[in-house]
Amino acid sequence: MDYCSDRVCTPADQFNFRRNYSRSDFDHTQVYVQSFLYELPFGRAKKWLNPGFASHLLGDWQINAVFTAQTGRPSILLTATPV
Repeated sequence: MDYCSDRVCTPADQFNFRRNYSRSDFDHTQVYVQSFLYELPFGRAKKWLNPGFASHLLGDWQINAVFTAQTGRPSILLTATPV
């Protein structure tokens, strides 16, 4: 909760700082993060490419991914005249 998160630090009402109280620009109320890891079945002690040079070159690889979903930035209502 601040009035200085827009990196410019210009309050909307410089004479009454209590009216400038709001959520920060970087406030994300809800954040969902999910990740997964899949180990490929190639290489030593795996289903495919067990013996030989190919198992050393192509074996023990993984596929990773991260999914992030979050709420947007808060919107701020500014008026030219006092409310």
